[in-house]
Amino acid sequence: MDDLSWLVDGIDIGTSIRRLTKLFESRGFWGASQDARALVGHVVKLDYSGLVLRSNQCLTEQEVSALSRLIERRLAFEPVGRILASRDFRGLELEVSAATLEPREDTEILVEAALAALDDMLPRAARIADLGTGTGAILIALLVERPECLGVAVDISPAALETASRNAWRHGVSERWLPVVGSYASSLSPGCYDLIVSNPPYIATTDIALLEPDVRNYDPVLALDGGPDGLVAYRQLAPDAFAALKSHGRLFVEIGFDQASAVTEILKESGFKGVSVLRDRGERDRVVMGFRP
Repeated sequence: MDDLSWLVDGIDIGTSIRRLTKLFESRGFWGASQDARALVGHVVKLDYSGLVLRSNQCLTEQEVSALSRLIERRLAFEPVGRILASRDFRGLELEVSAATLEPREDTEILVEAALAALDDMLPRAARIADLGTGTGAILIALLVERPECLGVAVDISPAALETASRNAWRHGVSERWLPVVGSYASSLSPGCYDLIVSNPPYIATTDIALLEPDVRNYDPVLALDGGPDGLVAYRQLAPDAFAALKSHGRLFVEIGFDQASAVTEILKESGFKGVSVLRDRGERDRVVMGFRP
């Protein structure tokens, strides 16, 4: 095992985070700064605000030792969400389990677009469905920020729904949350929903072996595998989602960076109008949206 004490020994919290960020960036890890803050915060038992306020606080010898062990695990490609069994999403700490994906920052674009759509809707007490909810990240974020709304969390995995429901309880939205075991929108009542959101599996089956080790070795295949062309989930969910939406209800789906054109056509063929594409902070196509006329 490499001696990593030089990264953290005898230094303060802020410096340790900066050094870890550079190390993780040098290894090509996505979300390097987020990972660094999460690991340091876990060891010193501080949230994001606490890390900022106590950035000059020096790490103890015990904290250095504990942090070094966590760094070794991350350098072996174990995701931070698996190391800590939780992940931050829009300021919400969410439990991550073997049955769920780790929520990722790119998905925040979908949440932001959905929140803007909710602001345009009347009445404000919108009914929302999240298809393939996983940790519940998307729906929980929406319900936390729009306390007048109600949500249905759908997932084919009972274990994932159990994780999501614990997260819903943790963040105080469980009374407005209904977990449903099912395949996308097939179990939803027709014409009842104002907003449907989904981050479905969209990796082509043959591409899964090409993913980074921290994804292919830890994220559940059920939540990654989008079939031969990565589009199976969209073909399944689009027509059922269209039927489940009220008139002028909207659908938002996350996509792979090269799937905008194909998913746009799937939504149009299912009857959606006003179909458009939103980009993430890296200027990659990330979300396709449309509404039921």
